[in-house]
Amino acid sequence: MAKKENRALPVERQEHITSRLRDHASVAFRELADELSVSIMTIRRDAATLERKGVLTLTAGGVARRQRLAVARPTPPHDGVGVASATLRALRQGALIYLDSGAQAVSFMQITASRTDLSVVTPSLDAAEVLQHHTCEVIITGGRLDRRTKKFGGPVATAVVAQLAIDFAILTDPSATEGDAGHELGGVINNAAAEVLIVGPPSHGRP
Repeated sequence: MAKKENRALPVERQEHITSRLRDHASVAFRELADELSVSIMTIRRDAATLERKGVLTLTAGGVARRQRLAVARPTPPHDGVGVASATLRALRQGALIYLDSGAQAVSFMQITASRTDLSVVTPSLDAAEVLQHHTCEVIITGGRLDRRTKKFGGPVATAVVAQLAIDFAILTDPSATEGDAGHELGGVINNAAAEVLIVGPPSHGRP
């Protein structure tokens, strides 16, 4: 007798797969199929969809957490320009970039002015204002606004970015910031993004 499949929607199954990879580096197709009461073929289709979105990597017998490409921590501002330039220009079509607050982060993003196919998510009102003059799609995280830094944070912002498959993140060095505002959000990005560039301290307000 054929096994009766779970009626969960594809998006629900895919969220389960993604959630499992937050806790485990890899998970077998068979294990996921048993957990969701579906066939291995169904899991393979869901996994292939998530791979196309850049969420995970397919292996011979299952799925694996997406391998991080690199982490760069340049000290002088100019050290990161070459890294940012090469990475931003090489990103796949439709890639998603996370842009933190800070003058350096925003200046690096200027490199993408000619890339009309990219999407950028940011918690920073200043960054969003600069990016409105670009042709890329701009997404603001929302959440609790810090009026001093003009940056969103808190559980709402964290929940939003935790659901995204970020290809490249430009983060402000957390050791150079005051207090813990935005540190939780930065931690989520630092762990989830495929590639991370950490730049110098933020510039609060306009010069």
